[in-house]
Amino acid sequence: MMLHQVVLLAALPFLASTTPVVEKLHVRATNAAPKPTISGLFTLTAASRNRTINHLKVEALGNLYVGSSGPATYCPEFLGEFCPPGDETVFYPGLDLDVLVPGGQQTYVAPDGLVSYTRAHTTFMPIGSYTNGWSWTPYNSSSYHYPGSGRHWYHHCPFNDTRYDCDHGTGIYTFKSPDEEQGGMMACPPPASAAQNGFDIYGITPGFVREGCVRLDGLRTHPYTGLVQAWQYI
Repeated sequence: MMLHQVVLLAALPFLASTTPVVEKLHVRATNAAPKPTISGLFTLTAASRNRTINHLKVEALGNLYVGSSGPATYCPEFLGEFCPPGDETVFYPGLDLDVLVPGGQQTYVAPDGLVSYTRAHTTFMPIGSYTNGWSWTPYNSSSYHYPGSGRHWYHHCPFNDTRYDCDHGTGIYTFKSPDEEQGGMMACPPPASAAQNGFDIYGITPGFVREGCVRLDGLRTHPYTGLVQAWQYI
């Protein structure tokens, strides 16, 4: 009998004893429940029990912001009439911005919690920023009500105010700092020096210290099927 046959025969009892363990591990892995995902482009609105903030559109205005009549965008002059309209802030799954500028623009949560995005032609973000920690949950029929009431959220939404999107949406993004106990989202007034009347969007991180903020349930998703809205957001 050749040497490699002898080795194989000697190893058979060991292989037989380990096979069931491999099978059990395989079964456990395949039974893991997949996380829900969102597909396609979408816009966002604030989800909050605060009626003034609830359903305000999330706009790119230096960072993610609610209470503005539109985003801040830029388009090079050579595009002329082919520049996108820049009327809305549109996102990919994962919350990156839908733009034409080469390299794109990535959303991140700064160490102090401010939800912002990279500028065009650079990947710079503050050291310690979070690029993950987001999770999306689809809505069901009971998700549209205030707790303890039979009234839908959009019954309190000002339909004639273009800063709002009163559609109930398809789901909600929430944030939790990876490997940390902190989680949740806030809408905070801008610094006193900022000439704005809305709210900056924050994720609660270990470095979050803002006061006078309104808690958000998260960011509500609304499907978007139009053309690209911006060359870049500024």
